[in-house]
Amino acid sequence: MHFAHGLAVSQPGEASSKQQGDGQRFQKKAMKTTNQNYEASAPANVRPSVSKSNPQPVRAWRGVFFDGPEPEQNRDGDEIPVWFVYVGDKDAAPVGTVYKPHNFKSAEGLAKRMSHDRRLELINEAMPA
Repeated sequence: MHFAHGLAVSQPGEASSKQQGDGQRFQKKAMKTTNQNYEASAPANVRPSVSKSNPQPVRAWRGVFFDGPEPEQNRDGDEIPVWFVYVGDKDAAPVGTVYKPHNFKSAEGLAKRMSHDRRLELINEAMPA
């Protein structure tokens, strides 16, 4: 028997199991699955710190910052207002993506949704253009 294109092909003169008279067809082997418990582990420098007296992780304060407008130029070189929405630390430094909507209502809606969804305080220092 040899394999052609992933299929088993019998050579002339080889008898199949039915031709051999054993009465059994090829059977699939049952795959064994094991229920392994995988735990995610982060490197020590990114794990939240845990104090010995308080078993809860101590997390740095985060908030959603909404600021603007600031001047920016579009492709044509025209000056347009832009607002900034981002999650930041206690020093107002961004800790992730900074979103730059070009419309006050869109930026305000994004900031409110991010604050609500992430359960973070909203720091609103923006005003309409």
